[in-house]
Amino acid sequence: MQSRVYLLRVTDWKDVEAVARRTALFLREIDLFAGVGSGLLAGVKLTFGEEGNTGYPPPPLVREIVSALRERGARPFLTETNTLYSGRRKNSVDHLELAREHGFGAEQIGAPILLGDGLLGREEWSAPVSTGSRKRARLSPVVRDMDYLVGLGHVTGHLLTGFGGAIKNISMGLASRSGKLEMHSSVSPVVRGERCTLCGRCVAACAASAITLGPQSALIDTRLCTGCAECLAVCPDGAVGIDWNSGSERVQERMAEYAAAIVAALSGRAVFVNLLHQVTKHCDCLGAAPEVIAPEVGIAASSDPVALDQASIDLLRASAGGDPFRTAWPEVDPEVQLRHAEGLGLGVRAYRLRESA
Repeated sequence: MQSRVYLLRVTDWKDVEAVARRTALFLREIDLFAGVGSGLLAGVKLTFGEEGNTGYPPPPLVREIVSALRERGARPFLTETNTLYSGRRKNSVDHLELAREHGFGAEQIGAPILLGDGLLGREEWSAPVSTGSRKRARLSPVVRDMDYLVGLGHVTGHLLTGFGGAIKNISMGLASRSGKLEMHSSVSPVVRGERCTLCGRCVAACAASAITLGPQSALIDTRLCTGCAECLAVCPDGAVGIDWNSGSERVQERMAEYAAAIVAALSGRAVFVNLLHQVTKHCDCLGAAPEVIAPEVGIAASSDPVALDQASIDLLRASAGGDPFRTAWPEVDPEVQLRHAEGLGLGVRAYRLRESA
């Protein structure tokens, strides 16, 4: 069995409005929103980007997705949840202000924003899980109440998972704060004292206040650590490490289980779009200037998130002439999440690619 994946090649993104117009035609050509009915509450899950980051979906493109949903009679809204780590997306007030600054105001997009986990990320819905190692998934209540989901993901590398696409976008992005903690709970960073220069960047980045500076190196209090791995991302000396084999695999498996729980809660009423654009080594959680690791490919879409992520990886490998994700993160196998998701029945890795003109 193969799933259908659609591709619109876009190698030049300088004129974002032109890309948005092509995207609108692409969505109509493939009839991606055929399952959307009149009056349905349709959530578009995306990231609004951290302050200083430019990897978020271009607002004109999001506007066209919203317009296409409205043409079907749906009532679209943009949705996201607050983050575990420090920054302007940790609470809803600052998060909404940042989204507006990045061009996602209702007057610009044509749809309101609903941050699905409350002011401080504490609101949640405990959803039953019928597959995998857990019985319940701690999700944003929006998952329970929405009628239809459009997962709009920006493909990137990731220091824990190697690759982030459709599965990561909805699993981390629609989990409650405690759900995010559960997915990260296998990650236990340690400080390599011989490399630590006591610069203090990890201390400043730790939202859990789990890191202090000792006489010779930074010290991590494992009782307070949430496993968000921001300390790994900000350390300039490679002094923070984890057990990649166990930590990465467990995070990826839990992500797949959360994604499966979300799609099951929606009775399969979901479609997915991956932007293979400005593919960076790190995810969009970082506010730093991006380090691009692959050439531009375009926009891919499918009703199967597993096939879509597999196709995204394959397309980027082909465009790069190698594996940009394993080059960026050699310790991480990014396809653990895909194998586990396929085993859970979330989708299949086999696909047929149809490329639009």
